[in-house]
Amino acid sequence: MYYRNYYQDKVTRPMTPLQKRYIFETLTLKQTCYNIGIGVMLIMLIMQITSALIFLMLTLLGYQNRANLADSFGGYNPNLYYLGISFVTIFSMTFVIGIMLNLMDKSSNKYILQFKKTDIKLGSALFSLGILGCTLANITTSSISLFFSMFGFEISAPETPYKNTLFVILLLIITNCILPAILEEFVFRGIILSSLRRFGDAFAIMVSAVLFSLVHCNLVQIPFALIVGITLGFITIKTNSLLIPILVHFTNNFISCITVIISKELGDLASEIIYLSITLIIFCVGALALKYLLLEKRELFSLDNSTTILSFKRRCKIAITSPAIIISVVLALITTIIGAIE
Repeated sequence: MYYRNYYQDKVTRPMTPLQKRYIFETLTLKQTCYNIGIGVMLIMLIMQITSALIFLMLTLLGYQNRANLADSFGGYNPNLYYLGISFVTIFSMTFVIGIMLNLMDKSSNKYILQFKKTDIKLGSALFSLGILGCTLANITTSSISLFFSMFGFEISAPETPYKNTLFVILLLIITNCILPAILEEFVFRGIILSSLRRFGDAFAIMVSAVLFSLVHCNLVQIPFALIVGITLGFITIKTNSLLIPILVHFTNNFISCITVIISKELGDLASEIIYLSITLIIFCVGALALKYLLLEKRELFSLDNSTTILSFKRRCKIAITSPAIIISVVLALITTIIGAIE
């Protein structure tokens, strides 16, 4: 990294080992935040550009029915619509993953994209805790939406297009459940969080969760993704594995898809009853899992294991003043505001 030898060129007076380490860690964190900011920026830009090009091409080739522009599929064949979304997601995310892995410091590779085995009992408890965290996030965002609606400002998550065919349902699950669970966890927990762990677990969880929430670019999804990001970050660190976070991410999205399907097929009332029943089960199982972890694995809730000499305030300042992260945050906020206005 070009930052590492900076002090050797600029500082001529002798420095103590502690001073050298302070400068080294500062410049290493700056470089890491720069790389992360570039990655997050590319995710948003490439997904937007690729999506626009794919659907423009389909339109020019005559695959859009202009008589049905107002439907949830934008006039495209439902199968073609979800195939296009799947291609955009796979191409954009894998491309960015490759770039980020190439940018990251090789010394952090031992933390990245791990799939270590976890004790079944502990893994089950953390999985249940993760689903509970996702459910609490859903309740929180629903409360926020209700609060804003009282003042005449309606905010909602993007609509999930649906058609009652087997292929569309399979594509819906692949696009909304499988691909995000794997690819988003690879980026935000597998690369971003893992590359920041040398600067403290709590710091790594916070930064990765904030960026994870912002890239969703939706007023409803941002607070939801923030809570989910914190939950999944905690699980990743405590298991040193992406397996359980991927399973939690998939299960949460799958429940949402099932709710949409039931709502379309049986009506909103049936959907609400089933969702409330699932929520009740999640709360009961989650409470038992939390009790087990607090009684048997209390040490898991400690995150103070950082060996860095940089203060938490200093680390946060470096992160929020990184030019690449600033640009990616501004880009996310602009996209969110435009979406809210539309």
